[in-house]
Amino acid sequence: MMQVPVKKGPEREMLEFIRSQLRFVEMDVSAHCSARPEAMSRFMERLRDSGAVVPCGVSGGLRYLTAWGPQEAVKIDAMDKAGELTAKRARSYLLELIEGAAAEGVSVDIPTSKPGTDHERKIWQFISAHRHFTNGDVMAAFPENPLETMGFLRALRAAKVVKFWGREKATAFYTVHSPKEQRVAAKDLRSSTEGAIWSAIRIKRRFRPLELHQALLPTRPELSQDEVTRYCRTLNKAGYIKPPKPTKKITCETPFNLVNNTGPLPPHSQRVTVIVDPNEDRISYSPLGQVQ
Repeated sequence: MMQVPVKKGPEREMLEFIRSQLRFVEMDVSAHCSARPEAMSRFMERLRDSGAVVPCGVSGGLRYLTAWGPQEAVKIDAMDKAGELTAKRARSYLLELIEGAAAEGVSVDIPTSKPGTDHERKIWQFISAHRHFTNGDVMAAFPENPLETMGFLRALRAAKVVKFWGREKATAFYTVHSPKEQRVAAKDLRSSTEGAIWSAIRIKRRFRPLELHQALLPTRPELSQDEVTRYCRTLNKAGYIKPPKPTKKITCETPFNLVNNTGPLPPHSQRVTVIVDPNEDRISYSPLGQVQ
């Protein structure tokens, strides 16, 4: 396997991903890596020009590439045409290649779709409980073993479990949920009580909880004024809405301005189950992060 110099983090992420695949299409790289399209295109062109990735045949109308060299590309293509490239055989062959690369001093992530240790199980519970997350979120939640933590994230990406979700400025977000799961979750959130209140807030932008309640009553007759006010208090604490002047007590008459309109899905409180050890008077486990 050819040594490839990389200039930036996104390039390293792409290189780690394609090396962990027996074969891949460029669409795989864009789905699982965070580089911007133009940067991804330039890097892939550089890899092709240098011979670090080579064509690996056409199957199902898709043009495949591999990072395992021209000889392996011929073998992989032949296996596919002979109908021998089952998922089990492909993984077995990939593991053989990874073992050979390790003997030559090149470390390649072994794809995994399931946690194998307690540490990995905690990471999985954390990332699966979030619609999306950043590498920084996970590293902050599990600071005690950064190499194992990042290695597990790369292995999940290699198995195509972790996918690139989107970007906000320079921050890349990832998810382990399928588009269908995300659509269902988004629909449920928008149709919830919090979703209805949040939608009204985004429309009005300047409001009082009392006005929101009155506007929502025709379609939400079961909605109480207290529910609206409580949600406004939550949004105020989180910095999504703010009164024009600082106030200690928030009531249904308190005026608010929308100051952080992050999108159509409502911010919401998340309750989780933690395990408390009464012998030591401490929380011994939390699915949202490492407990000290």
